[in-house]
Amino acid sequence: MNVEVLGPNPYIATRGPGSTDRKGRRLDSNSISAVIRLSYKDNPFALLPGDIDRVGLDNILEEEINMQARLTVFPHHGGKPGNSNTKEFTRMFCEKVKPSIVIFSIKDNKDNSFYLVL
Repeated sequence: MNVEVLGPNPYIATRGPGSTDRKGRRLDSNSISAVIRLSYKDNPFALLPGDIDRVGLDNILEEEINMQARLTVFPHHGGKPGNSNTKEFTRMFCEKVKPSIVIFSIKDNKDNSFYLVL
């Protein structure tokens, strides 16, 4: 099995929260969230994007990194990805990843809930 770290890029990772990326966009802890892809025999099967927000996603897209994977966990616990438009973020994310299966992990005060979308 291969483990690839797709994001953040070294520049963003060393800048840290509270600073800006190369285009002047503000970085927070979600912008520099680790994005990990798992592959087996060169076939990507899972993308784990952590809490990545629109700024973090934009930086990966700008570097034209292949994010495709059969399964992904929707970023940010299945919730709103920062201050960005949720529909636009979702469209961009899914177009880049092209998942067959999306897992939403949503926690409320009563229990931990997991939703699977095929």
